[in-house]
Amino acid sequence: MEAYCLKNTWYIAAWTDEVLENAVFARTICDEPVALMRDANGVARALEDRCAHRGLPLSQGQVINGQVRCRYHGAEFDGCTGKCSRIPGQATIPAAAKVRTYPVVEQDRAVWIWMGDPERADPSGIPRFELHREPGWACRPTHQLIRADHQLISDNLMDLTHVGFVHVGTLGGDPEHHANANLKVDRTPHGVRVTRIMQDTVPGPFHVRQGGFKGRVDRWQIIEYRPGVVYIDSGMTDAGQGGPFELRDGVFNLRKVLYNGITPETAHSSHYFWSMAHQVGADRPEYVEGFFREVAATFAEDLDIIEAQYQRRRDLPGRPTFDRVSDAGGIQSRRLLARLMSEEQEVSRNAA
Repeated sequence: MEAYCLKNTWYIAAWTDEVLENAVFARTICDEPVALMRDANGVARALEDRCAHRGLPLSQGQVINGQVRCRYHGAEFDGCTGKCSRIPGQATIPAAAKVRTYPVVEQDRAVWIWMGDPERADPSGIPRFELHREPGWACRPTHQLIRADHQLISDNLMDLTHVGFVHVGTLGGDPEHHANANLKVDRTPHGVRVTRIMQDTVPGPFHVRQGGFKGRVDRWQIIEYRPGVVYIDSGMTDAGQGGPFELRDGVFNLRKVLYNGITPETAHSSHYFWSMAHQVGADRPEYVEGFFREVAATFAEDLDIIEAQYQRRRDLPGRPTFDRVSDAGGIQSRRLLARLMSEEQEVSRNAA
């Protein structure tokens, strides 16, 4: 089967608070069933979700003293090495009594996993979500399963002209201003950057409610793509205050930084991990809750669009589509991903 995702990259497997002490749970990533748990030292681990004895998912079992115990016959597996550490009723443990483990790193409130060649899993290449641990910032990380190809989620985030059409009651704004935003696309060492600037435009209802804007505003989004992750650093000020690169001192800026982890589940479904960090109102729980609810409602609208789009493309495969100017960032990110997947497949074929 033709590859639909990159394996040699870091993906979010879970948020930190999803992986509990003394518990194990299942998550499919790149078509591979994974069991996530914590060892006796509280370190997050990931194993192939399959008992090496008769194949029952280990995620149906228990964590006992940092070992995963199979629910079927009680064989226990070490979360770090994947080796069977105990078989009830016998002292000898066969060499075949082991399962695959995956490189895992816990960083910035996320559990990152490497699904490809473990020898290439360099933790220094993990994207940073610094604002998850920065004092004075608030966020509520969450997870959704989307019934669509992971690249459609990236496309949605790389082209924000849809905001004025899809998110009328939330992020909204003038649809024509969104369609005609000043657009710049650049390649970066790890991916693609899109800069969108709209000056002297109207704020969306969300910005009026959360930022208190009374009149026209300047608005911008700086979008950074790399495989598996999209950052969106956006801001809004009253009109004429200098914009994103020459912002005047003391100017109120409704800045929000959106972290998006896009992890393929299968060729037809994706894990979407997102977190919107913000400074405004970060010290007021009721504000943080209202901010989160509005953003979650906005992303529910995106989910409906993406899933309906994907289903229709499956219903009518091969039908022609066209590109528009605002697709430039998405086109560049798809080209980058296609090249990386092609290189990965070539290495795999040569090694076979």
